[in-house]
Amino acid sequence: MINNANQSTFRSSLKAQRRPDHQLEEAQIQKAPSTRYPVYKPSGQPWLGEVPAHWEVQRLNHNTSLIDEIIENVILKVIAAENIESGTGRYLATNSEFQEEGSLGPKNGILFNKLRPYLRKAFLVQEPMRVVGELLVIRPDVSMVERYAAHLLASDSFIDTVDGSTFGSKMPRVSWKKDKDYVEAEAETLGGRFDAGTPRINDGSLLFLQHMLHKMQTRGSRIAVVFNGSPLFTGKAGSGESDIRRWIIESDYLEAIVALPQELFYNTGISTYIWLLTNRKPAARRGKVQLIDASELYERMPKSHGNKRRKISDAQVEEIASLYTAFAKTEDKRVKLFDNADFGYVEIRVERPELTPAGKPVRKRDGTLKPDTKRRDYERIPLKEDIDAYFEREVVPHVPHAWMDSDYMRIGYEINFTRYFYEYTPLRPVEEIVADIRKLEAETEGLLERVLDL
Repeated sequence: MINNANQSTFRSSLKAQRRPDHQLEEAQIQKAPSTRYPVYKPSGQPWLGEVPAHWEVQRLNHNTSLIDEIIENVILKVIAAENIESGTGRYLATNSEFQEEGSLGPKNGILFNKLRPYLRKAFLVQEPMRVVGELLVIRPDVSMVERYAAHLLASDSFIDTVDGSTFGSKMPRVSWKKDKDYVEAEAETLGGRFDAGTPRINDGSLLFLQHMLHKMQTRGSRIAVVFNGSPLFTGKAGSGESDIRRWIIESDYLEAIVALPQELFYNTGISTYIWLLTNRKPAARRGKVQLIDASELYERMPKSHGNKRRKISDAQVEEIASLYTAFAKTEDKRVKLFDNADFGYVEIRVERPELTPAGKPVRKRDGTLKPDTKRRDYERIPLKEDIDAYFEREVVPHVPHAWMDSDYMRIGYEINFTRYFYEYTPLRPVEEIVADIRKLEAETEGLLERVLDL
């Protein structure tokens, strides 16, 4: 970032800043830079801003190296991401105990939170430590001041650049409890990454997705990320998860979701889904969401690797891509198109009156029916439906004395992927089932006779 000609001056100025002005010797003051650089030009790197024209701009990896030295049977102070305060880089003591083996964090090395860079966690090591978890160990070379490098890695502008080039590359831990205060503080900030809502504390998937959407470029970006089924439907109307889905869909960011085969990953056999999102939908896709069922597009592996027993071949990848690009021009049953509003619903509260022992409704002093909380129910009405018409058609015929609680209405969004692709299989005729049973009985009887004869 800084050329060699200016490095010694930069180091001297940093050393001078560590002591009060009255302790500076005259000789040191004379060595301080006294000239200003009159000519500046854009560096081409958004996080660098402007630099003097004669400086040489270098990539970070030209001035640093990664350390991955595993240490065993050495007693050192342990540090993990949770021990580093976001933004400031201060060490935070915790009660956590880490049993896994760690890597060496040498003196003057820099620890950087690689999986969740948006938390701005960079730590300058003052003494050798045992590093565990998701931290990169970086060693600046002689051309870079360590303190400057740590400050650079934690800067907002650098983090924006890192995030802008790594969409969907990593997911955070399932739980975000350790970052709760930091996340909730930003959720209260208008225009912050998480102001659409926060999910339950044990699942950070939709938190991570909001972060990626916040980093989209105005000129247009596309995001692809793999999730399990939870972000599709977890959370009732008005919950954090539902509000996040509502914001994503009503903002027209969601382009498509692809259901993948099970048993694709080494450590889990659960169903997974690719979410495709963009802030520049083509005209034909605006207001629409495409769902693709690719759950049967796989090949069996000759040998299992943990839970991974299936793989998607190159030809099948091309087939999935062709289903996506075909969009509305295909009648393939594995592709379905929906309006954004098809995933929304209004949740209403249905009240029923208390009843006397004789079965008559109880009324309050003002003449209105007194609700019985034990008989309270909830109904989901599709967003495209008229609420009153739906209530009269679907509720009143079955519960004549029921009414809607006008003070309770919640808008929710969910994507019930399985329901959209469910195909009803009619039951076999009774006659066919009886015939099969009699055939099995006859075969069993013959087998028993042969055994007894022996």
